[in-house]
Amino acid sequence: MKSLFVILILLANSIFVEAQIDTLTPIELREGSLNDQVFTICEVMPEYGEGGSAALMKFLSTNIKYPDYSMDNGLEGTVFISFVVNKKGSLEDIRPIREVSGAPDLTLEAIRVIKLTEGKWKPGMQNGKLVKVNYNLPIKFKLQ
Repeated sequence: MKSLFVILILLANSIFVEAQIDTLTPIELREGSLNDQVFTICEVMPEYGEGGSAALMKFLSTNIKYPDYSMDNGLEGTVFISFVVNKKGSLEDIRPIREVSGAPDLTLEAIRVIKLTEGKWKPGMQNGKLVKVNYNLPIKFKLQ
């Protein structure tokens, strides 16, 4: 019964997607309205420079400076930053999606460091084409 329910949901979703595509005019299809879609998952996910995740973690650990206010007050936690890696590998729409309560300086530092990675990303691909991909990155702040 459970698998039947999942199949019905998948079928309903595919019908909905087909209905959306059918409502687009040839001009909209030609102008790339589907190409401007922002993916959350794609065949080839965006990757940070040479070395991928390991290189990104090294870059972050080297460049993050613990803000004085949070350090002095013993504030620590994880900030989640969301951004879009566009078709050229540049970053768009950098924003926090989860912050540490009482520590806006941690959020500002996380955003500052993410901006430093600008131009160092390989874009994502779907069906052999470059696409925009939403990327969520947790940045953990922990005092020693």
